[in-house]
Parts: sequence; C-alpha cells; structure tokens
Amino acid sequence: MTLSITVCIPAFNEAENLDELFESLSNSDVKKFNYEILLCDSGSSDCTKKIFNKWKKSLNLRILISDGANASRNLNAGINQARGEVFLRLDARSRVSKDYFTVGLELLSNNLNNYCAIGPSVEVYSDKNDVESECMAAFYKSPMLMGPSEYKRSYFYRSFEGVVGTIYLGFFWLSDLKAINGFNTTMERKQDIDILSRLVSNTGKKLFCSARCKALYKLKHDSVREIGYRAFIQGKFMSLDMKNVRPAHFSPILGLVIGGLLLFKYTATAILAIVLYLFCAGVAGFIERRRLSTIPFALITFPFVHISYAVGNLVGFCIKFHSKFRVN
Repeated sequence: MTLSITVCIPAFNEAENLDELFESLSNSDVKKFNYEILLCDSGSSDCTKKIFNKWKKSLNLRILISDGANASRNLNAGINQARGEVFLRLDARSRVSKDYFTVGLELLSNNLNNYCAIGPSVEVYSDKNDVESECMAAFYKSPMLMGPSEYKRSYFYRSFEGVVGTIYLGFFWLSDLKAINGFNTTMERKQDIDILSRLVSNTGKKLFCSARCKALYKLKHDSVREIGYRAFIQGKFMSLDMKNVRPAHFSPILGLVIGGLLLFKYTATAILAIVLYLFCAGVAGFIERRRLSTIPFALITFPFVHISYAVGNLVGFCIKFHSKFRVN
C-alpha cells in the first residue's frame, strides 16, 4: 500500500534546530515515498527563511507563514494545506531515524481498523556537554519525574510496543484530523492531549507506540531551574483545565499534603517516608544515566520538580476558585 505523506513542522525562530532536522530528514527514508514537507512558520525573525531556501529543493519543502500564530494554529494551517493521505507532525527539535517513515507507515496501514495514530519511541537528549544538562535529559524520561510516559525511551520503556494513552510526533490519517477540525486553538496548553482524546473518541480506535519507530528530541528545559519552572506551569494549567487530567497527575500534591500531615503527628513516620522517597529518587536518576555523578542531581531535581508541580496545582486552584467567586 503506497501512501502519500505530509510532514508538518510548526516553527518560530528555530533556524539552528531546523537545519539539523532537515539533515536528519535528508538522511532518512522519506524520499522513498510520495511526500511533501510543510514548514509552518510564525513569522520568524531569525534566518529560518535562509535555512528553508537551503533545503527546499532537495527536500520538497513548502513554507506557510502566519505572523503571530502559535504551534496549534500552524499545525491547523498544515492540516488545511496538506496534500498527503497521512499527516506527520515533527517539531524543530526532533530528529528521525533512517527507517522512520517505513516503520511508521507500515504500522499505520497494517492496523487500519485498530489504531488511529502511531507514535515513535522518543529518545530525549541535550546537546550541551555538562553533567546538569545530561541529567535533566535523563530524568525527563524517568517515570518517577512526572508519571509514566511509554513513548519516552526510558530504562523501563526502551523496548515498549503497545497501546498508550498519549503519543508524541505521531503518524495520523489526514481525514481523521479534518473530521475533528484539527487542534483547539483556544486552549493555552495541553492541545496535544486534547486532540488525541478527541481523535480516539471520534474514531473508536486506539493509540499505539512502537520502539521500532525511533525519534530523537533535543530538550529545551535542560537545567534544574528550567525543568522546575516547566513543572510549575504544567501543574498550574492542570488545575485550571481538568479536562484531560489523570489520577497520577495528583501524586505530587497528594504526597506533599500527606507528608505535611504526617510530619505534625507522626514525625518518625514522615522522616522515614522522606528518606525512602529520596532513596527512590536517587535510584531512579541513576538507572536512567548509570553514572554516580547523577545521584546528587537526582536528589535535588526530583523533589524540586514535584514540589514545583504541587505549588503550581495550588496556584491554579486558587486562580480558578477566585475567578469563580468573582463571577458569582
């Protein structure tokens, strides 16, 4: 079954990352197929146009420019202009393996009645050569940091094949995306989770992640401070919009509340729980990177991220209830 493909890349001032992405696409198997690549740009002020011109002939590139747009609007523009049967979303910071398209399209076409989207196994990395950045990339994959994400190539999910709740950088049928009117551009965050939820509901099919389909992702938040701030923002918006929340998302704030209550009445139990938690954090960090220098960063990062997420929850709840009180 020969399928036509539209690769859509939303971008804003990502020239350096785009150059590396286009190089990985050039070295991949995409040219074996009937394909097009849409660069959906938000009016970049860097040398994105120069990078586009460098690669446009060798990679069959088209550019769509929408000043002031965000990723969701850019992706919707790509969906509306796509000519392929299969729609593939890539980010500027992503890189693909040499057989990426062969594996992904084969899985999608062979499971037409079972899966509405196929997602790759994503290896998270940092391009900075320092311990902190390498640790953040390793921790970002860990199920202990923000809950299990089977699409991340952690120690536990390196060979994962199966049905999942969410995917990233997936292969979709263009007709399915058009049937649900693409991305919800009114949402501030979690647009990916929202569209996947609507896609599953509308098609009655499932999402599938395969370790045979491999992608790389260059982590943007690769310091303790940045990854903690990202957790705070995620926790805040989770509380503001409960639509796509899972029970596991409440683990940090529940742990913080329970630990605080124990500390007042059962101090010894609380101390034991904290020691056990820190032990698990150290082990979780070491497992992902396998170096002793990882452990001190793990003992700082995991608690900092979880507390930041819990504080974000509280801030989000306060904003939500304050807004509701003002309306009433």
